[in-house]
Amino acid sequence: MGLCFRYHLIIVADGVTEAKNAVDEMFEDHRLVECAGREMPPEQIIKSVLLFSGDHPLHDDCTVVDLTFICCPPIGLEDSRAGAYITPAGHKDR
Repeated sequence: MGLCFRYHLIIVADGVTEAKNAVDEMFEDHRLVECAGREMPPEQIIKSVLLFSGDHPLHDDCTVVDLTFICCPPIGLEDSRAGAYITPAGHKDR
């Protein structure tokens, strides 16, 4: 089918970057960027925030959403007549 590319859009609530640890440091953007650079799934990002916070309670919601866009080569119509079906370009089926 050819090469496909994945693009991730990670959306977080401010409770993620504003989560604090015992010495009152915030998780902040740079730690989030580090997690994203490692391509961590949302569950692992939340675990990183919890590990960073330790015993310090979270005072805001920690929501992480990862929207993944998969871009593949365009598909083509096999047949333009009624009952046509769509297949990946160059794929011969049916």
